[in-house]
Amino acid sequence: MNQKNVAFLKISLSIFFVLMGCSNTAESLKGEEKKNEENVVKFYPSIDKATANNTFSVALDKDSLGEQLLSLKDDNHQIIFFKSSYENKDTITVYKYQLKLDSGQEQYSNPTNATQIVWQAQLDSQKKSKLSDVEMIQLAIKMNNPKQTFNLSPETTKLQWGISKAINTPKLKIDGQAATKVIPITLDGDNVYFWYFENLTSANAPDSMEVTF
Repeated sequence: MNQKNVAFLKISLSIFFVLMGCSNTAESLKGEEKKNEENVVKFYPSIDKATANNTFSVALDKDSLGEQLLSLKDDNHQIIFFKSSYENKDTITVYKYQLKLDSGQEQYSNPTNATQIVWQAQLDSQKKSKLSDVEMIQLAIKMNNPKQTFNLSPETTKLQWGISKAINTPKLKIDGQAATKVIPITLDGDNVYFWYFENLTSANAPDSMEVTF
């Protein structure tokens, strides 16, 4: 890929591919940080109420949460991947919550971190930059969760995820490792796959990782 295409790709993906990056460490492609406006953590009796009370400076479409694709949880935090929407376009939206027990009942904080992939924006970027399905997997590893903010055990594991339209994605392997799970979903009428690795271990940089289907 020439330098002009690389520059275009970075600009496009900074705007679209990961639309939001909300954490206490820089998580967006532009290195900017989206934080809770009030920086106040409050707790609620359900995920729905907690999510509806997010205070991000640029709100996600918090009233259009669909099915839960994946939930990861320990005693203190929960990370949930939703099929969601943003400006009437289908997305994968990821929220991270703090947890606590109150009188024996689990309580969920307003989301402390969030990020989002808009499917049509990713597809447009792939077409404009003429990236192959393999290159899109490599790019997802590079761009999604680069600082492991969305990870219950960032010291010991590397959580990676993405969306692929390749028909053989259920057979996805990266550096010989099979995906933890590949989930078929429909986004904006397209039959695609949400894939994730609970712990992708590799000494290679994303661009050098071997991706096979």
